[in-house]
This record gives sequence, structure tokens and C-alpha cells, in this order.
Amino acid sequence: MATPYVDWLVRVLLEAADGERAALHAARLPTAVTIPVTVVRHQCPHCRRTWAKQPSAASHVARCWYNPAVRSCKTCEYHEPGEAAGGCWGDPYCNCPEIPEGCAIGAATPMVTDCPLWQPLHDLIGDRS
Repeated sequence: MATPYVDWLVRVLLEAADGERAALHAARLPTAVTIPVTVVRHQCPHCRRTWAKQPSAASHVARCWYNPAVRSCKTCEYHEPGEAAGGCWGDPYCNCPEIPEGCAIGAATPMVTDCPLWQPLHDLIGDRS
């Protein structure tokens, strides 16, 4: 048989434990202050794509279509860029070319790298997006 004192003591201890739990929970809630995060990305200097890992970016730069050292069609004087269609079957998000990319002298179909007939494009633009 419990005495009134024991009942009172149990009630007070349970209320104190509930208060402590509520205080701990409130301390874990997010605050309105944001935490700045620095993110490092590695960007290709020719086409401006980015990667999280440096080896992946370096691998891409070595084969990037816009890198003149690769001697690809995109940086060649003879490159004929394709013309975008108005959309396939009325789809405005379709990227199918109406006129595909080509080579003015027929040296490359499809596009290639290390072309023996490659000539540097005189108006190369470094800022491609």
C-alpha cells in the first residue's frame, strides 16, 4: 500500500523527467541560423562542365570536344554545326537536329578526335555554356 508521500514523490519525479526530456528535445530542434557549406567542384576550362572528383574532370579534359589539343570536329575549321529542328512531332523539348553536324570536307562522319585533316578554328570562343 502506497503512502501519499510516495505517490507525491513519484508524480514529482515523473514531471521532472518529462521536463528534462522536453528540454533535450527542444535543444535538438533546428535553429533559424543557417550553416554555410563550402562545395568544391572541378570545372573543364573548355566546355564548363563540372565534377565532384578531380580525376573525373581531368579525364574529361583529355577528351573534351571543345579542347583544341584533342583536335576534334568541334574545334575544326571544317566543322558544320547542325541546326535544331522545331521539335519532333510538335515536341518543343526534343533536341533532334533537323540538319545533323557534319564536316565540310567529308573527313569525319561521325565526329572524331585526332583528325589528320584538322585545322584550328580561328574564332574559338573560350566561354561556352
